[in-house]
Amino acid sequence: MSPEGLRGVALRCDAGLGVTQTVCATLDKMGRKKIQISRILDQRNRQVTFTKRKFGLMKKAYELSVLCDCEIALIIFNSTNRLFQYASTDMDKVLLKYTEYSEPHESRTNADILEVRWP
Repeated sequence: MSPEGLRGVALRCDAGLGVTQTVCATLDKMGRKKIQISRILDQRNRQVTFTKRKFGLMKKAYELSVLCDCEIALIIFNSTNRLFQYASTDMDKVLLKYTEYSEPHESRTNADILEVRWP
């Protein structure tokens, strides 16, 4: 069986399925292609991507809040100014805490993220 035929299949090389070590080594190295981060021109594709990534972002926020016992507030406005929000606790309480916070803290923008060299 070719590596392409095994995409998305969870298997172990020692499971006795007749999968060669070469195929397993190839599968270990296979990953998602890097995509160029730029505005998606096709409106329908842009909307589909927004919906999927919004869900993924909210899921990651949930996981971070549970795993690390932290409060998270996520606010998203789409291109038509529709509001989407996620909060691990009460949004109003988290926002009040944010507005009253006066200590120095980490803050990032798109420009900051672009400067980071990803491994």
